[in-house]
Amino acid sequence: MSKNSVEKPYHVANAGRSLSLRFLLLFPVFAFCVLYSIGVANAAEKLVVATSKSGWLIWIAQERGLFEDYGADVAVELVESGVEAGKGLIDGRYDIATMSEFAFVSRSFSNVDLRIFGTAAAIYNVRLVGRLGSGLASFSDLPGKKIGLRTGAIGEFFLGKTLDLHGTSLEAVQIEDIPATDLPNAVADGKVDAIVSWEPYATEAQGLLGDDAMFADLQSEQPYYFTLSASQKTLIENQETIERFLQALIDAAEWAQRNETEAMKLLGRVLNLNLDDLERFWSGHVMEVAITQDLLFLMEQEARWRVERGLSAGGIPNYLERLETGPLERVAPHHVGVIQ
Repeated sequence: MSKNSVEKPYHVANAGRSLSLRFLLLFPVFAFCVLYSIGVANAAEKLVVATSKSGWLIWIAQERGLFEDYGADVAVELVESGVEAGKGLIDGRYDIATMSEFAFVSRSFSNVDLRIFGTAAAIYNVRLVGRLGSGLASFSDLPGKKIGLRTGAIGEFFLGKTLDLHGTSLEAVQIEDIPATDLPNAVADGKVDAIVSWEPYATEAQGLLGDDAMFADLQSEQPYYFTLSASQKTLIENQETIERFLQALIDAAEWAQRNETEAMKLLGRVLNLNLDDLERFWSGHVMEVAITQDLLFLMEQEARWRVERGLSAGGIPNYLERLETGPLERVAPHHVGVIQ
């Protein structure tokens, strides 16, 4: 030992070794507690999915246990329409919302964080149902009539386009904003002259009116798309759950295509829908998880229509930027058909 060195007392010299030993002994316990806490936290964080009776794929996936099979920790809630689902998404009540692309466009001007990460169907079921007793026999009879519909929903757009084609406009009719579930009774009770809605409410209204019903399709050959929407923040923070959710929906679509009768019975039971009605409008509800170029085209067209009629203000958003194709590209790249 050099003359400048000082021998440390035994308890000081061994303090470092004791601390190291205690750390080595306690580290596994500490690591287990941290990992357990993370696991518990993740297990408690279900993504809440809001969908209406139009969300066939979601109801099929839930009833067949596909979300659980794929490890997608989600809870599904029934809502009246995509308008309600979109409002809840913005308010933070829901993490994922299903809505028509028009309902998404209606909110896109003031909610720049919203994204579409897929569609669950291409649908042809928007119809006008009116009372013959109100003097409605054709589209030319609509000016001056009171029309019930869900404003901000897809029916508003298709009614507007139909009126445009017949030389008039939305301004020529009286619009009443009515929840989709209340529309059939509204026209049957004479509160409005006609309604514009989708299934099953259009068929329900026709049944209530009986021989007094005037019934017309509004879409021609153009479907609307039932979108899967979420905030950009939700998509970033829950990437794995979102991808598992999409996988479950793709599985549900493939099963429904192979087993139409069983799928109809499942939906009839879960959504309290008449099987004869389901068979009648089954072909107009094409269940497929996708992101298509036609979706992008339709959103741009609808945005221009809203701006031209003063329903939305500001410049038209770049909808290519509002499509988050990443999750679906990683799960099923052949389901993405958008030109970047």
